[in-house]
Amino acid sequence: MSAPNFCERYCTQHGITVEKFSEHLLLQACYPIARSMYRLWIKLGRSSLSNELNLLTTIGQSPSLDDVEGMINGVYFSSYLREIKSIRRRLNLRISGSRLIKIAKKCFEIESSD
Repeated sequence: MSAPNFCERYCTQHGITVEKFSEHLLLQACYPIARSMYRLWIKLGRSSLSNELNLLTTIGQSPSLDDVEGMINGVYFSSYLREIKSIRRRLNLRISGSRLIKIAKKCFEIESSD
């Protein structure tokens, strides 16, 4: 059996289902100013969050911390930043790459210390 990926580790540690992974992680990885806006967008409908949710779903499939960091520091995350509207970027209504890396590090460290 293969080692759990980031999504599986995160869901186990937070007691959530895999289906809730992207939305839950989104609220943890975004800038604090964006949390209330994202909560509202999640309740109203997910279509406006498709870039964020797709990004997190893809990153969630990463089998290692190195893969997560590579995606965030590489082309995949920078294309996400280019796709969101500049006003959202200026207001920090987006995912924080550094927050996402911190969350992933904590997630993989907890798993490896067990």
